[in-house]
Amino acid sequence: MVNARLYWKRGYLDAWKRADNNLQLTARANMALWVYPEDLNDDEKIAKLKSMYSNVDNAFLKVNQIKMYNDGIPTNTTAAMLEPYLDDYGMNIGSTTGLNYFDQTRMTYLLASH
Repeated sequence: MVNARLYWKRGYLDAWKRADNNLQLTARANMALWVYPEDLNDDEKIAKLKSMYSNVDNAFLKVNQIKMYNDGIPTNTTAAMLEPYLDDYGMNIGSTTGLNYFDQTRMTYLLASH
């Protein structure tokens, strides 16, 4: 199974590690660490993400993926658009054209910092 956006700052990785250490996992699990866009110190973030990496063969718990995306989805008006949405459906996200979590320069830097 895959946890496709693991909120590690909320202690979710710690919970998974406890379950693994207590031999409670009965299926192999891959974690995708969430790249928090609001953290602006990207070098510190990269170092932290690397420190959590774990990809041991045959382990029940692997932390071997990163989840990062630039915008949202059209159904809740968070997908980045060139033209404004006709209706924000009460989402009030602060923009009429969706969201951009990372600008191109920042995303390129994060992707190249492996």
